[in-house]
Amino acid sequence: MVRLKVNLKKKEDLSYIISIGTESIFDILPYITSRLKPSRIGLITDSNLFKIYKDVIQKLQDKLRVIPFYFSAGEKNKNIQTVLKLFSMLTENNFDRKSLLIAFGGGVVGDITGFLASVYYRGIPFLQIPTSVMAMVDSSIGGKTGVDTEAGKNLMGTFFQPGAVIINPMYLETLPDKEFLNGFAEIVKHALIKDEKYFYFIKSHIEEILKLDKNVLADIIIKSCNIKKGVVEKDEKEANLRQILNFGHSFGHAIEKASMFKIPHGFCVALGMAAEAYISVKRGMLKPLELEEICGLMNRIGLLKYKKELLKIPLNKLLKPISHDKKNVGNSINIVFLERIGKVYSKNKIYSFPVTPDEIKEGYRFLRDL
Repeated sequence: MVRLKVNLKKKEDLSYIISIGTESIFDILPYITSRLKPSRIGLITDSNLFKIYKDVIQKLQDKLRVIPFYFSAGEKNKNIQTVLKLFSMLTENNFDRKSLLIAFGGGVVGDITGFLASVYYRGIPFLQIPTSVMAMVDSSIGGKTGVDTEAGKNLMGTFFQPGAVIINPMYLETLPDKEFLNGFAEIVKHALIKDEKYFYFIKSHIEEILKLDKNVLADIIIKSCNIKKGVVEKDEKEANLRQILNFGHSFGHAIEKASMFKIPHGFCVALGMAAEAYISVKRGMLKPLELEEICGLMNRIGLLKYKKELLKIPLNKLLKPISHDKKNVGNSINIVFLERIGKVYSKNKIYSFPVTPDEIKEGYRFLRDL
């Protein structure tokens, strides 16, 4: 087992452990719960995972008296209505301020559970047990919680750190290929914003990655978790450095919203990274050959395969959600630029900069011509 500590010692110690290994949750959870001594334990998951892991969930009910709750799977259900339904379920089952929630699932489950935990009795502890690539390397770490609204993605949310993150790569074996790739966009993002060697490691191990080679996947998960935790430790609440984790997300969230969530989140982020890398080239930062390498890698992995769906989105449908993105400042649309593979552009500790509507149009045209 590998243990990484996220050090967040400010006014209060919010540090926690990321545990990465193949140990059973039946070995780890009793240890955690014996320390926390919760009055109730609630496990929140989605309808798909509830079916896939019904035996595991039943064992948790029997051994730890865990009470399971689930909601309909899918990004479209990441909204305040789902949170309110779960809130009612908790109150009906007498959950109090000493209760514990466990997020068992992908990014949507983690975001909803974290948000619910942050507002229930003004905050109760929760654990993350991610079951998808995206959740393991990105969304389970760092304390961002939230739901989508009609105006845009993640516009309602909180910063609320988990008590622990328990990662078991074996959960990836049940993931459909599409879901595996959906999360891999965040891994590519980590390499592009922070580690050139990591980018070329991914490039040279594509075959092993697509075959779910356990050793390569373990290396990748550990590397990405280290990158994410390193950024979060320096900037927990996105005052400056943490903005780099938004690379590809301004365009990505807009594409996701404009497609009415028909294009999965990770594939939207991949398209967003391609567009924002292209604008970086046009600004004279990134070299054209590096843009080719980036798009070539994502194409080989299969991250740019939703072009047909992208072509169905008219430009005006993209402009509205991107203008409401939570990363914008005032009326300006902000994105993260790449200076080179492994390094973002920054100036005076600012990492996100305005782009013009014409640049957005150019970026969109580039995607259509990919």
